[in-house]
Amino acid sequence: MKKIFLLFLLPTFLKAQKNYPELLDKYMQAAVAVNQFSGSVLIAKGDTIIYEKTFGTLDYASTQPLDSNSMFQLGIISEEFTAAAILLLRNEGKLELSDPITTYFPELPDKNVTIKHLLVHTFGLPDYAEVMKNKWGAEKYATNTDIVRNLATAKVPLAWQPGTKYDEYHYYTEYPLLAVIIEKTSGQSYSDFLQKKIFTPLHLTHTKVVTAVQPDEHKISNHTESIYFDESKQRFFPADSFAYFTPEYNHISKNIVGGRGISSTAHDLFLWSRALHSQKLLSASTQQEMFMPYTLRDTVNNIYFGYGVLVGKNEFGDYVQQRETGNNETLGYINALMCYATDDLTMINLAHKAKTTSSINGTLALDDV
Repeated sequence: MKKIFLLFLLPTFLKAQKNYPELLDKYMQAAVAVNQFSGSVLIAKGDTIIYEKTFGTLDYASTQPLDSNSMFQLGIISEEFTAAAILLLRNEGKLELSDPITTYFPELPDKNVTIKHLLVHTFGLPDYAEVMKNKWGAEKYATNTDIVRNLATAKVPLAWQPGTKYDEYHYYTEYPLLAVIIEKTSGQSYSDFLQKKIFTPLHLTHTKVVTAVQPDEHKISNHTESIYFDESKQRFFPADSFAYFTPEYNHISKNIVGGRGISSTAHDLFLWSRALHSQKLLSASTQQEMFMPYTLRDTVNNIYFGYGVLVGKNEFGDYVQQRETGNNETLGYINALMCYATDDLTMINLAHKAKTTSSINGTLALDDV
């Protein structure tokens, strides 16, 4: 059996004028039945939504149905918003991408690291959770400024010259530092700045900064509950009840923003994507700068980091993509936002429950027999 991913076949469907909404709906109904998919899917060409539908329920107990306003943790899709906030501050003259991070964190010894190195993941420091491991405990939840203090204390040397390399182990530290830079240069909290400069102007009415430890997270109206599928037990669990990470790791990571921490809906992500496309938020030159290929992430598929996004090219043309690839920091959430420039296609998948976790495209796959 040959695996076909609808995300990549949509340009072909459009050109062939096939009945792709019906095909998508048939597959999604099967995904609900077989994979117990619970989430939201939106496909659009230009400003026209071709397909938009929700499936499943809001909570583990299956008592509340999902709707188009149901919010999902975005995971690393949050990086797009953080990168855009940095570019807005640059355009306002509040900072330069060439600024050494010691301008904002004089306690750090890494004078050769710039804001741009953070944006494109070539900093060279390991995951902040590894730096803080066995030092933080489980008494309180760490903040982004706690990350800075612990990096300064640990004095971990850079693994390479800034700007020369990327690897998966050295990934999660950069965007939390960018969030602190946003706060230092704007004089506002990360949440307030994004609300004032991005969410409100773009009418993203169901997009918020919501960290996993906020006491009101699950009280927010229409916020999905993360539901984790344990492969070994072949069972679903409420993610909050499943001891996937140590208590210390949870206390180090769950209150951190910048590379995570934003919740949204498929429709708001569509509005966000169109705003970038039409330069409602960033100028054409700044948006082009954001989507440039800077750092090679995937040598097999030739995928690069832009600013907060992944960029690449395949047989259907250039694309911009951001993703949450399964059950890591956001247990249960499997999300994808992908845009093809060639045919002006936007594809969004937000799921808080599904058996398929090996690929972001897993919830949009067909077996071609």
